[in-house]
Amino acid sequence: GQYPEVLKLALVIPVHKTGPEDVRSNYRPISLMAIIGKVFEALLNAQLMQHCIKYALLSPRHYGYRPGSTTVLCLQAVINRVLSEIRKGRKHHCTHDIARQD
Repeated sequence: GQYPEVLKLALVIPVHKTGPEDVRSNYRPISLMAIIGKVFEALLNAQLMQHCIKYALLSPRHYGYRPGSTTVLCLQAVINRVLSEIRKGRKHHCTHDIARQD
C-alpha cells in the first residue's frame, strides 16, 4: 500500500525562541499535521514494533525506540561488557557505537 499524500502535508509555522525577532535563526519550525495522519502513524508504529518483538527481528543490543529500553540500560550493558573484558585479562579494547538521534 501507499501512505496517502494528503497525510504527508504539514503547515510549517515559525515560532520565536529568543532574541531579536528580525533574526531568522531565532525561530524554530513547528509542523502542524492532520490528526488522522498522526493517529495512523502511531498505530502503524505500534504494529511494526509488536511484529519485530514477536519475531525477534531486533537485536537485544538495539536500545533505541524500544518499549522498556533506556539509555541507562544501554550504558549498563557497555559498562558490564568492559568490566567483563577487564576481568578476563584481555588486553584489547572494545568499541561501541552509541549515538543520540533527535
